[in-house]
Formats: sequence, C-alpha cells, structure tokens
Amino acid sequence: MSLTATAMLSDSSTVDVTDNVTWSSSSNAAVVSSSGLVTGVGAGTAQITAKLDALTGTFGITVMPTPTPTPHKVEAKPLQYEVVGTNIELVSMKVWRSGSGEAEVFLPTGCVVVRNTDSAAGTVKIQFTFYVVSRSHAELVSQTFGDPIEKLAKELGDKYYGYASITLEPGQMGTAKCNITDTTMSDTQIIVWDYMLWDWEYTITEATKMV
Repeated sequence: MSLTATAMLSDSSTVDVTDNVTWSSSSNAAVVSSSGLVTGVGAGTAQITAKLDALTGTFGITVMPTPTPTPHKVEAKPLQYEVVGTNIELVSMKVWRSGSGEAEVFLPTGCVVVRNTDSAAGTVKIQFTFYVVSRSHAELVSQTFGDPIEKLAKELGDKYYGYASITLEPGQMGTAKCNITDTTMSDTQIIVWDYMLWDWEYTITEATKMV
C-alpha cells in the first residue's frame, strides 16, 4: 500500500509533503520506502511514521499471516472392468549363440484382453509373471552354453515379472501385452528360456478412473 503525507498550514490550507518527509517503520512486520510504499514482511503490527523537521505523523497497520494452503487430495476411484480373455503370442527373435552362430528363438508374450465396463475412462495396470514349470533338453542346454545344469536351474528358479498398462474409454476393449524380454531376465536366461517348459499368470494391480 502507498501512503501520502499532508501538512496543514497556519491558514488551514494543506500541501502534499509526501516527497519531503522521512518515512520509517516501528517493526519488522513491514518496511516503507522513501516514497511511502509499505510492504508487509511478516505477521504483526507496525507504526509507519512520516517526519518533517520537528513534525511527525503516524499510521498503524496490521500484517496478517499468509494463509497456509489446504492440500487438495485427489483419491483414485476404482474402475469397473472385466477380463475378456487371455492368450500367449510367441514372438520370433534372432539371437547369437556362441559356437553355433545366429539362431531363432520363440519367446512368449502374455496378452490380457480387458473391457472397460465403467461410465468413465480409466487405466488398468497388470503384472505379468513368467516361470519355469519343467526343464526339458537339459543336456542340450548344458552342452550349448557350457554351463552345468545346476547353474541353469539356479538361474531359472525364480519368477520373472513384467508390467503393462492400458487406458480405455467407456465400453472400449483392448489388449495389454508383456513380452518376457520386458522382464528382469538376463540375455543368457532369455536364450535358455527357449528350451524350457514354462507357464505364466497375471494379476490386476490397479484399475482406476481418470480424474
């Protein structure tokens, strides 16, 4: 805010002396410039004084604290959906095998078909899990990679997780896909995977409406 200083003369007339007075503030709640511009600094009160020779004039102000904004929490609303079906697509991939050159392997892609049955658009997030249920051609695998069967068994003993999400409009149907190469499996394990008997499963981890 800007203040002005007005002096009353002996004949009762007035004159603007804003540029002639010395301005000061009584506290750190506010500061005042040489032109009378007052700026609030912190919550509290202050007396703004204009001084001209032996004459002074004061104006009291109160600086209110800055209001603390209230956090606006947006809660995700669950999306209504249905899983229409699942299937596996085998994707051809060229790999380089030491001692045998380039070879073709077929790696699985898990597919989950989802329909949005809600009145709002939303996103469905899916976790895919790939795991070995039986190891066939174990001797061939061992000979090809020069690794003991025990080492391969240890490397492939865990489950491998991949993730995919799909955004659907009301009534829309779509397919979420995850290839085994999208998981944390190493390149060596991916090559060996072609020899294994495996299975897969999925879990819907989240289904929420778009806000």
